[in-house]
Amino acid sequence: MKKTSLWISSLTLGIALQAPAAMADPVRIALNPWIGHGGWHIAESQGYFEENGLDDVELISFDTGKDRLAALASGQADFGSVPAQAPLVLEEIGTPVKIIGLLDQAFDADAILSRDINSISDLQGQRVAYSEGSTSDILLNYALDQNGMSIDDIEKVPMPASQAATALLAGQVPVAVSYEPYQASIMAQDSDIKIIYSAGENPGIVSDVLVMTESAGENLREEAVALMKSWGQAMDYYNEHTEDARRIIAEASGANPDDMEAAFEGLEFYTLEDNFSDIEGAFPEVLADVERASRLAGITTEEIDTASLIDPSIIEALRDE
Repeated sequence: MKKTSLWISSLTLGIALQAPAAMADPVRIALNPWIGHGGWHIAESQGYFEENGLDDVELISFDTGKDRLAALASGQADFGSVPAQAPLVLEEIGTPVKIIGLLDQAFDADAILSRDINSISDLQGQRVAYSEGSTSDILLNYALDQNGMSIDDIEKVPMPASQAATALLAGQVPVAVSYEPYQASIMAQDSDIKIIYSAGENPGIVSDVLVMTESAGENLREEAVALMKSWGQAMDYYNEHTEDARRIIAEASGANPDDMEAAFEGLEFYTLEDNFSDIEGAFPEVLADVERASRLAGITTEEIDTASLIDPSIIEALRDE
């Protein structure tokens, strides 16, 4: 059985413009410690959830993407801060979600790194360390495809992103795919290590979105509007009080704020205004690129109609406010 089928099988088994005065039932968001989800922590700390009628928001953190998707598939969470390929996986296993908001996109925060190799075309036959099934997998397959190559042209060395960076630093592999803060750490220790390809080549190819389950789509639409309104306020706070906002995010992610400057500089958060223009503008085309890269990586196996995964109505409600 293919790697993808095993991964999906294990996951399957694991399985209003004015907010209401009070929404009593818990609203549960599945996320992980990645800083790109940090707007939720700002919203929590600044009281934006309560301001928008969400008296009980649970931010449920998972260490692995598989556990996060299982929480959405099983109903443990109503909403999810997830990478853009996650809705594709859920669609394929028969537990569809809708993308209702854009959260962040990586530029240099996700990258392919090397000490001696200078371009993607030079990866032929090289050992490349990366995390299978992750955004690193998406980025690597996209980069190879854009250069007329495939994953079969390299020697795969599967390992978590943190270990991939360390393996490159130690000289155990010539190439690694990783992300912040790991790549900044190894580049600080060895100035010869450089980025040879980053997510900034196609902004959005590595990105995070807010999704809602079918149940949430039927029963929690006002809550969904309130969540995205809270995200927008959090991004306003981030842009107006950047140092404090980064401190809030870093501490929620278990990191030292002083060590995270490169990580923050390597990504861009979506404001509500960005959502207004992009959710039906640039993003659908990017999601189609993510879908192709996902199939090339074996994360999904069947071609998926990505346009059907996007529900712009929540953003439209806020746009019309």
